[in-house]
Amino acid sequence: MLKMIKKIMLASALIAVVGTIGWFLFSKPDQVLPTSPAFNTEAVIYKTLTCGCCENYANDMRKLGFKVKEVNLEDLTSVKEKHLIPREMQTCHTVIVGGYFIEGHVPFEAVKKLLEEKPRIDGIILPGMPEGSPGMPGLKKEQFTVYSITNGTTAEFMVV
Repeated sequence: MLKMIKKIMLASALIAVVGTIGWFLFSKPDQVLPTSPAFNTEAVIYKTLTCGCCENYANDMRKLGFKVKEVNLEDLTSVKEKHLIPREMQTCHTVIVGGYFIEGHVPFEAVKKLLEEKPRIDGIILPGMPEGSPGMPGLKKEQFTVYSITNGTTAEFMVV
């Protein structure tokens, strides 16, 4: 029985190490996108305490120069309703930065465009949790369509 427990513990540790190495290998926003003066700002990320991919996104933002404050909530509904984020486009976290919201695992190319161009919109969204997007494991397999939201109405913002 003790040997079985040791094997399980060893396997768990190995999985944790491989996962961490994978995250560092495939999550390098500072090598994909040069830092921008627009990134040297405060960002507040609303997420649940147990969401690992949200934590990864927050860490990616820090690597780019954002001053990230994490707010853990049990229910994010009030944050999403306040910003008129359509229910079918809501994701696991919402970031507030520069007077805009960023919903989900939006690539930083789109965040850079938003913060530098300052369009008259409420925020941007990448629906779902696509593999290979910032904070998500895996490799990017397709282009991501990022949408803008203005008063609850969506439009294409950019394709990354």
